[in-house]
Amino acid sequence: MRIKKQNIIDLFTKQDMALLKQKVTNLRDQCVIFTGIECGARVGEMRSITPESIDWRNKVLTKVDSKKHVERKCGISPWLTQQLQFYIAAFRIEKRQPLFDLSEKQMDYILKKWAREAGIFTNDNWLSWHIVRRTYINQCAQAGIDPLEVQAVTGDRLDTIMRYYRKANPGDTSAKMAKFYEE
Repeated sequence: MRIKKQNIIDLFTKQDMALLKQKVTNLRDQCVIFTGIECGARVGEMRSITPESIDWRNKVLTKVDSKKHVERKCGISPWLTQQLQFYIAAFRIEKRQPLFDLSEKQMDYILKKWAREAGIFTNDNWLSWHIVRRTYINQCAQAGIDPLEVQAVTGDRLDTIMRYYRKANPGDTSAKMAKFYEE
């Protein structure tokens, strides 16, 4: 049996993320999902995050790239900062203790469970943790962040990043060029 490509969820939209924020009632799961989305973190990078790796004042999280063993910094929202503080306090997580000591299967399960609960998808086979990385890249594109800066945070190849940039900004440069020529 062939699976049609349209069944694949490529990334979360703003509406999807709003639904997830409404539906995810478990504090740990909120923190897992939205840390992944806001930092584009791989599972291994998620395991590297400790309370000590978060600059609470500047809302910057440092994760360790599990493939290249390089530290990467990403900004986090005030909402996520607050949720992480509640989570750390509620679960009494020590300074150097990983926030998310979960396997890839466990993180996939958390994501699928709440995406299903929010009505975002119904086919378990086509949603994996990697969607948070694609969502992060797409959000950066929508925010106008330079692809090289995104590459510094994700560690992905530039061609991978550009694939998701094109989805966010499909290529109508006419308005931008008109503005450029007016200056």
